[in-house]
Amino acid sequence: MFRTILLTSLATVALGLDLTVKLNAVSSSVASIEDVIITAVVSNPTTEDIKVLKFASVLDDLPTKSFGVRKGSDDVVFTGIEVIPDLENDASFVTIPAGGSLAVNHTVSALYDFETAGAGTYTFSPRADWVVSEEGASHTLLPISEAISVEIEITEDVAQRPVFPPLNQLSTPVCNDANRKNFIAAALSEARALAGGAAADIRSRPNSAQYTSYFNNNNRDDVWYNFDRIAGDLASSGSRRCVTAGGACSNAGVVAYTLLVTSGGNIIYMCNGFFGMRATNDVCSGAAFSSTRGNVMLHELAHAVFKAEDVVYGCDGSRGLSEANKKKNADNYSCMALQIKRDFAC
Repeated sequence: MFRTILLTSLATVALGLDLTVKLNAVSSSVASIEDVIITAVVSNPTTEDIKVLKFASVLDDLPTKSFGVRKGSDDVVFTGIEVIPDLENDASFVTIPAGGSLAVNHTVSALYDFETAGAGTYTFSPRADWVVSEEGASHTLLPISEAISVEIEITEDVAQRPVFPPLNQLSTPVCNDANRKNFIAAALSEARALAGGAAADIRSRPNSAQYTSYFNNNNRDDVWYNFDRIAGDLASSGSRRCVTAGGACSNAGVVAYTLLVTSGGNIIYMCNGFFGMRATNDVCSGAAFSSTRGNVMLHELAHAVFKAEDVVYGCDGSRGLSEANKKKNADNYSCMALQIKRDFAC
């Protein structure tokens, strides 16, 4: 689906503090969504290498949300996958060399609901932020200050395509390993309890420091409802599967991901890395939130239940988002819920 090429000396437009980006469409008018190919070139004009998180960016090699897509004034629904990365694994990152560039060719036929939107002209824009890894420091968020969008006309074929072969899209939870199945069950129980605790806290302490930190002045009822739906985790929200290979789990940096299904029943896949996560109660003895299975499961349930997005990963970045982005970012929900547990339920 993607190809990465090392390039040098490309003219580009400023994107953030150091990196620059340029988008090009192979063709500005195509008959089928299969023929949409967008080349994203990210350049580093500085004298130092820059290491960035590749997931959900134009440098991704998985079917995540690299672009915002609009037809006229309407957003086109994303139908790919939302991943939770292992931020301690180098496989989650890509390095843009000093004075060099990386180019990625994207095909997008299975990643957006073109069928519902219909034939016409679409605008593709790169995602708005980079997560930057710095030696000896926390991961930081690098916002885009300027970017180029491209327009592509699709004249005929807009029929929905599958992200992965149908064999991977089972509607019933499947895990042949009993220990892993029990691990998933425990993670679900812990995530639901975390969400229920956060929902109760919003009702009892609507102006708490935890709520203000992660959601600012967002409507309490709306955020409470999102937590309450995660706590309920109805069967209609989809299935939870364990896999050992295939799909996004082939990438060592992916711990889990959610496949968004337009017809409903979003599917959460737990990859090998998930089964090494710590029990949620370990946050009481100082374990990092991101190292726990409850954090991963709550994050993925936010995608599956109410289609939260991955604007940024990590609690520090989540607290620094705009008010609107805090409400839709998955980690704002998992981070607040885990903070409440650590503060009041340990």
